[in-house]
Amino acid sequence: MLDRISLTVGAPMAIKYVMDEYPERRMLYFKNAERERYMLMDITGGKQVLLSSDLQFDLLYDNEADTDIWDGFFELRYVTLDKDEQKVFNSLLDEWRVPSTRPAGLLRTIVGQKKHPRGGEYLLITIWDTKGAYLAWRKQPVTQNRFLQFEYSGGPGALVKQYERLTKDEIITEVNEILAEEKEKDQEEWQKNF
Repeated sequence: MLDRISLTVGAPMAIKYVMDEYPERRMLYFKNAERERYMLMDITGGKQVLLSSDLQFDLLYDNEADTDIWDGFFELRYVTLDKDEQKVFNSLLDEWRVPSTRPAGLLRTIVGQKKHPRGGEYLLITIWDTKGAYLAWRKQPVTQNRFLQFEYSGGPGALVKQYERLTKDEIITEVNEILAEEKEKDQEEWQKNF
C-alpha cells in the first residue's frame, strides 16, 4: 500500500537519468500541460527516499487505495490549511469516497501532507478520465466546487498545475528529439565558425 509520494520537476534528460539509474522503482512520468516542464512521481513508497527535492508527502487519503488507477489527466493542487480549513477539507474528501458522489470523470483522489515544521501543507492529486472532465469541474463556481476556497500561503488561490502522463517510451522519444536538435544546432554553429 502506498504510504508516501515523492516528486521532482526537471528537464526530460534529468528525468530519464533517474529512470535509467533506478529501474526497480515504481515511477510515473509527466509533462506539464501548459509549458515544457516535466515531473517524475515516485510511488514506490517505503522509507527509502530517492528524490532529493523537498516535495515529499506522507499519504493521508486515497479514495482508490485498493486499485491501480494511475492513467488519466492529473491536477496537482498545493494548499496551506489552518485547523478549521482542515476540517472542511476532510469533510469534502469524505464526500468523494463513494464514486457516485464524485464529480463526473474523477477517477481517483490522493492527499499527502508535506513533512514541514509548520504543518498544514497539503498536496491534493486528482486523476481525471479526460482533460475535458477536469476543466468542467475546474470552471464550476466555488458554491459547487468547494475545493476552490483553499489557498496556498505563497499567494492568492491554490498553487495548481496540470500534467499529462507520459509513458517511459514517450520520455525516451522526447529526450532523443531534444538531443537531436542540440546536435543539429552544434553542427550549424561549428559550420558557421569553420
